[in-house]
Amino acid sequence: MWPPRPHPVSTRSRWDPEELKRLIDVAHSLGIVVLLDVVHSHASSNTEDGLNRFDGTDACFFHAAARGEHALWGSRLFNYSSWEVKRFLLSNLRWWMEEYRFDGFRFDGITSMLYHHHGIGETFTGKLCEYFGMQVDEDCLVHLMVTNHLLHTLYPDCITIAEVRADWTACLSRGWS
Repeated sequence: MWPPRPHPVSTRSRWDPEELKRLIDVAHSLGIVVLLDVVHSHASSNTEDGLNRFDGTDACFFHAAARGEHALWGSRLFNYSSWEVKRFLLSNLRWWMEEYRFDGFRFDGITSMLYHHHGIGETFTGKLCEYFGMQVDEDCLVHLMVTNHLLHTLYPDCITIAEVRADWTACLSRGWS
């Protein structure tokens, strides 16, 4: 379905968590599937209300220096090889499934996650050499595979959708749409 968020919920909404849970329950009673759009591709660069410099360094959850900064979005890029990042992102997904009973997730910005160039200035024409090689963030690729495996092991009916700019589907072996 495009656009991916046809009915967004405003962050300025007056709804509280219990009302969101009731909304999801009502949707389910009507046979409506409810997905949560998650952004695990990057995070706020804010230091006051975000993870940036959580421990006083720029590399607690993110890559250090320029590798940890998204040039177009002005945000921080997760270090998917970090145990803390893996636990944070995976537990985040499990919490949404357990606490709110979402039916699955749409993962935003997958192209930005998969490549060291983040898709910036790249044109994908379908040649395999564009999708494999040194430009692939292998730690991220493994993270996405583990994420998908974990979700479908714990929640067999979970829907996972990867929003990608490219035609690349190697990480989408089971469950990714």
